[in-house]
Amino acid sequence: MAVQHILLGMLSLKPSTGYDLKKMFDAGDRLARSHISLSRIYPVLKSMSEQSLVTFEEVPRTGSPDIKIYTITPKGMGFFLDWLREPICGDRYRFTHFLEKISFSPMLEKKDVLMLIDDELNFRREQLEKARNTSIVPLEDYSPDDIHHFQRFAQISTFLEDFGNANLENFIRWLERTREHVDEKW
Repeated sequence: MAVQHILLGMLSLKPSTGYDLKKMFDAGDRLARSHISLSRIYPVLKSMSEQSLVTFEEVPRTGSPDIKIYTITPKGMGFFLDWLREPICGDRYRFTHFLEKISFSPMLEKKDVLMLIDDELNFRREQLEKARNTSIVPLEDYSPDDIHHFQRFAQISTFLEDFGNANLENFIRWLERTREHVDEKW
């Protein structure tokens, strides 16, 4: 989970409180990881402070608890940019990891953004090709008696395959358009 990296990216945009960071998460799906709880954010902020990735300033408030405004440190910025530039690893089948990185790609040089997009495009094209050549329910593996029993299951599986392939095709088209834009406009 890249919560630490996402928080560093948000703090690279502006110093914020934990509550402000939560509101940014909750604002929408742009970071592909919305609705994170404060009980998750504050321990990560504390850990990042202990690692000198962020600092904080306590601001007193009358009648309310003091607030901490977190700021990314140069060490934190380096740590964040290293993560942003490194290839995506882990569960590549979810779009989340790519979307997290592309959200902060304006902080990178054009060549690094194109490399990020090209890597994702290659992976998704291979994934789609494999999906088109693999059936969830290969009917030839079943006897005629079994086929009747699994016919509806096979039909639904085919619809699910179509759904997955259509999503991949749309994502690939989006990646191609995004790449073209970055290549021409950045």
